Amino acid sequence: MREGFEEISHTADTGIRAWSDTLSGALTMAAKGMFTLILADPPRSAHRERESLRLVAQSPADLLHALLSEVLFMHAVRRVLPVDCAVTAGEDGAAWRCEAEIDFTEMTADVQAQATEIKAVTWHGLMLDFDGTSWKGQVIFDT
Repeated sequence: MREGFEEISHTADTGIRAWSDTLSGALTMAAKGMFTLILADPPRSAHRERESLRLVAQSPADLLHALLSEVLFMHAVRRVLPVDCAVTAGEDGAAWRCEAEIDFTEMTADVQAQATEIKAVTWHGLMLDFDGTSWKGQVIFDT
């Protein structure tokens, strides 16, 4: 399976491109890309918390936005650092659904000092499409 992500530059912000043979993989890669933007080398903490998410959206791009926004909200409000995830997604009639397991670790003062603040997941340039062979997505973050 071909999958991955890369950082992209944007005028005053930053973003990522993610790709995978599957929708689940593309969403997972996009989330991991965002985690890397927040902190490229997170601490290897034995203490991790796992949060389960279930999301529904009208399109794959809306699902991408919802997933990343929810993880970013938990990061900001709970003061935890997202470090890993697994996403299962697909189409269910007229809706797109995903279930995600997100692993977080504590956000110490040292970690916070090294982390990049992402303020929001923007709609600008947001896309997640299937091109016939793979899923490709892009998202710009307000930093």
